Amino acid sequence: MEDITRFLSDLPFPVYLHGPSALDFYFRKDTGRFVHVLTPASLIEVAREFDNPVFPGCEFADVHVEVPVSGVQQTCGILFSCMDEDESVFDAGSASHGIDETMHTFCWDVQRRVFKDPRSVYPYLRSNLLPPFPARQPRDVVTAALLISRLGFSFPKEHWALFRQSLHAVGDMWPRYEMVPLFQRYLLCGVLEGCNPQGGLTVLKESGCIEYWWPELHQMIETAHAKEFHPEGDVWDHTLETLKYRKTKDLRISLALLLHDVGKPKSLRQDGNAFNQHAQIGASIAEKFLRRLGFETALIQDIRFLVYHHMLPSLLPQLPVFRTENVMSSPLFPLLLEVYRCDLSSTYRSPDDYYAACKVYRGFLRNRRNPYRSCEGKKLLRLYVEG
Repeated sequence: MEDITRFLSDLPFPVYLHGPSALDFYFRKDTGRFVHVLTPASLIEVAREFDNPVFPGCEFADVHVEVPVSGVQQTCGILFSCMDEDESVFDAGSASHGIDETMHTFCWDVQRRVFKDPRSVYPYLRSNLLPPFPARQPRDVVTAALLISRLGFSFPKEHWALFRQSLHAVGDMWPRYEMVPLFQRYLLCGVLEGCNPQGGLTVLKESGCIEYWWPELHQMIETAHAKEFHPEGDVWDHTLETLKYRKTKDLRISLALLLHDVGKPKSLRQDGNAFNQHAQIGASIAEKFLRRLGFETALIQDIRFLVYHHMLPSLLPQLPVFRTENVMSSPLFPLLLEVYRCDLSSTYRSPDDYYAACKVYRGFLRNRRNPYRSCEGKKLLRLYVEG
């Protein structure tokens, strides 16, 4: 976050981190892949400062630019919203504003290095509670989902009931609400990079957002599991459960967990297998889904690999090494083991199978480094020529 604020402070016009981005800064959280910035500068003034600005053409952002982040092999997307001449988010306003309008007024003045809190949201920050307002528009749902997932915010029980009742009215607005792939990518990354992604995804599901935007994910909700193998629930419940066991917020692991069973609704029962070929089907669905949202090709290929092979670690102790050598040689295989660990843990089973897979992998690495052994661990014959 410090890299981004230093970069923004050098711009020749006022800039403010606002909404979830300001709260990330307040709670000293990582920025993730996107940062929201508010500025009184015009769209032309903002665009003039960058070589390759993108104009999303919708209300959530006027200009989008990618900025390198030191120390990591990725960029941070900065979403600029240009204020109208007669607009001021720093007015106190009234309590009738929705969650989005209220929480987005909390800003960090980048140049002056001070927070602005015109609508007194600080008490909610101290208690990690969301304001007791119903959802009036899709942006209220989006803001609530981001704050719940990224910062661990919650509703008191009575406020959650009020908010949940209002979600049905918002659900009718998704088809009319102008969105672009950039915003959907911003929302999905923001939720998955948080400490409680299952909470944010639940809000998006109950509001109708997932059903309208991401039907591939919605189909998992109605796909039942056999209780003896998945006591945690249907495919959707299982997917949310896997996210609870992450040890890292690596976006590749989170996306792989979200999509690892996305092929089950499209798979057929065969030879006693209720979801035959679901990993292969899911890899194709995941690739199309991520491409539609505009993710970079390298990331898409990584997720395809993880989804396609997510069943393989359970078979490592039974398969000969020559059948699995190509997969275990991939630099992504440690991530695949982590996906398998989360998948296994979500079913309340013993981690013994995970440790067995790790043992096979360690043996493979050890033998591959040994010039006198094959990858299977067999001794190699060497010919010596006497000179």
